[in-house]
Amino acid sequence: MVTPKGENEMAKRRNVPTTKPVKEEVVETKEVIATGLDAPEEVVPEPAVEAKKPEPIKAKVANCKRVRARKNPITEEDNVLAELTEGTEVVVLDSSNPDWTRVDVNGTLAWIMSDYLTVI
Repeated sequence: MVTPKGENEMAKRRNVPTTKPVKEEVVETKEVIATGLDAPEEVVPEPAVEAKKPEPIKAKVANCKRVRARKNPITEEDNVLAELTEGTEVVVLDSSNPDWTRVDVNGTLAWIMSDYLTVI
């Protein structure tokens, strides 16, 4: 269809398109998403084994009638927490020092001279 020159000029001024808009073709695509149903069977790992805490090392006061439990591994009088009698049981926390052993005495942390403890 041929339009006279004047009509195109008038259409431009009125912002009217002079040709028909092109209809865009919409193409649908299907995306395939893998699910657990069509995937190969997975190997389910066994639950991790929780590391067991080592059994606490127990010891008892031996080789003397009474031993002093101390705040720090030094033999000062103002450093004494308690006096323990022979046979009192303790839990060993640290025995890396050859002279002193860090212990738990019923919830109280203390140092005892290693010579006065025997592992039970």
